[in-house]
Amino acid sequence: MVSKVKHIFYVDDDIDDIELFTDALRDVCDEVHLTTLSNSQVFLSTLQKIDAPDVIVLDVNMPAVDGIECLKQVRESDEFRHIPVILFSTSMYVTKVQESIRFGANHYVLKGSSRLEFTTFIHDLCQGNLSPLENIEAD
Repeated sequence: MVSKVKHIFYVDDDIDDIELFTDALRDVCDEVHLTTLSNSQVFLSTLQKIDAPDVIVLDVNMPAVDGIECLKQVRESDEFRHIPVILFSTSMYVTKVQESIRFGANHYVLKGSSRLEFTTFIHDLCQGNLSPLENIEAD
């Protein structure tokens, strides 16, 4: 991944998940700047207008343009394809994880993890210490 993270884009249509992420980030590494967006279409247009973040975190299940489609568009952009992208989802369906890997996600995190697991993820994210995704086989 990257060295210590300074700026994260987090895109999720669920306000409760945005609050959970924001609170955890504030508790674990409050020096990191967080830009939250509740719409993937706004994210895609905003990304073109401001300085690129160090990491992008995308909810998988969003209306209109989902996280996988956002991931594809980020990876198709010469300007942004280098940015690590983490997918955040309520589902660990093997096909979704495999699709994430195929399109270049750097990590996939399950929503609803325990508080300890989630704060460990946030800490590792801020430090740039997330291990890359590995391909998994369907059962």
